[in-house]
Parts: sequence; structure tokens; C-alpha cells
Amino acid sequence: MSDEQTAVVDPPAGEETPKVPTVEELISRIDGLESQVTDARNDNAGLQRRNTDLATEVDTLTKQSLSANDRQKYEAEQAQRKLDEQEKRNDLRENTLDKREIMAELGIPEKFATRIFGKTKEELRADGTAFMEIYRADVKEISGKEVTEQLIGSGEAAAKSGKAAEGQKTLETREDAMNATPEEQLAYLETEMAK
Repeated sequence: MSDEQTAVVDPPAGEETPKVPTVEELISRIDGLESQVTDARNDNAGLQRRNTDLATEVDTLTKQSLSANDRQKYEAEQAQRKLDEQEKRNDLRENTLDKREIMAELGIPEKFATRIFGKTKEELRADGTAFMEIYRADVKEISGKEVTEQLIGSGEAAAKSGKAAEGQKTLETREDAMNATPEEQLAYLETEMAK
């Protein structure tokens, strides 16, 4: 049997051949599912609005049922809760900014942001440094002598000819190649390969 032919298998006796849907039937099913998803999203939005309205109503009724002194305490508690939530969001934003700053400082690619942890800059820096040590060791192990030798040879040639791109590191020695970040190594290789 050639690659272009397919075998036709008859169903066992007493069973019907399953019907294969046509493209039009499949498109119709997809349209129906998309409609259901849209309806579900609209229902969810409506429920969220209703939930917000009910929470506001509960808050209003609670305030009305309290004495003046209790109402002040309740409002103070609510204000403190909102302040605490805002502080948490601000701390998270600040931590994210600190993480990005330290990652840039250490040469950690953005795709590894989820692998760096810490509540303070010092903790983030320590974790980032530890990560980069492991990352560099893995890159060195994977890339081996072949890539390192290519980087060294390219660096020596570029340094002698003065053809390194502006701002680009020339990897003149084995130590330069081993200490370069993976991004620097990649950029250098790409430049050399383009020559």
C-alpha cells in the first residue's frame, strides 16, 4: 500500500460506521462554543457587578445598624483593611521592580524572573547570584571547550583587527569567554558568524 492510500476498515458486524463530521459541522460547533463562552463571560461580569452591589449594600446596612461609636470603629477597620491591601500591592510592585533591577545588574535573562526569590534587595541579590553561578556552570558544561575556543579565537581576531562592535565585549582570553554572560557570548558569536 503506498503512502497516499489509506486502508478502509469495515466495522465489525452489527455496528454502524461512525459518522465523521464535515468541516461545516465543525465550524458550526465552534461557533456554538464561542457563543457559550461569550454568554458565560457576560454572566460572570453580571455576577461580579451584583456581588459588588451586594457588598456595598451589606456595608451600608452594617453602618446603619451600628451606633455612632461602633460605626466609627467599623469604618476605621474598613479603612485599615483597604490600607493593608494597598500596602501589599505596593510591596509586590516594589519587589518586582527590585527583582528586575537586580536581574539586570547580574545579567539574568527576564525569562528567569520566576526563579529568583526574596523579600528584600539583599535576599534577591543573594538568590540571583546563586542562580547565576549555577546557570553559568551549566552553560560552561553544556557549551564545553568547543564554544569557548571559538569565542576565544573570535575575540583575539576581533581585538587584533579592532572590529568589535561598539559596546560589545571582546572575548580575548579563555577567562573572558568563561566569565561572559550567556547573552554576551551569544551576541559575540552572532556578530562573528555574520562576518
